[in-house]
Amino acid sequence: MQNFKSPYPSLELWSYRKEYFSYLMGLAVGDDYIGVSTNHARVLELELETLFCSGAWYATIVFACAAVESYVSGQGEKSEAKYLKKYDLRDDWIWLTNKRKYIIHPSQHSPSDPISMLYEQPELEEEARRAVGIALKVLLLGTREKLPSSLERNG
Repeated sequence: MQNFKSPYPSLELWSYRKEYFSYLMGLAVGDDYIGVSTNHARVLELELETLFCSGAWYATIVFACAAVESYVSGQGEKSEAKYLKKYDLRDDWIWLTNKRKYIIHPSQHSPSDPISMLYEQPELEEEARRAVGIALKVLLLGTREKLPSSLERNG
């Protein structure tokens, strides 16, 4: 009988990941923010944070990509790559969509065995960190840019 590691993170690990998520949010917002997140963007941030803190790396990457698509669509844009190019995020978007395709669409390179995923955890975590950073940069665009959907910061 094999001994499997619990899929649930300890409170200490959850707290560490939550701190790292907050760090990524700080990088995404920057020092000169002019607004606050929309309610929709905030809901997506909270869900992304939960996935990330739980260590669900594949789900984090897939949701990060979906959150970016949702945000850009909410801006009335049809092409994520074209829209994100204005903010120097096009290459990040391409990386993120390619990562999602690898996870969602079966190929000879996709993991075929759930047990093999356990051995890829450090690499997957790094990719999830990158995905979260990209998604937060997009979800928090309204805090840095004067966008039609931006909410004004009071004070």
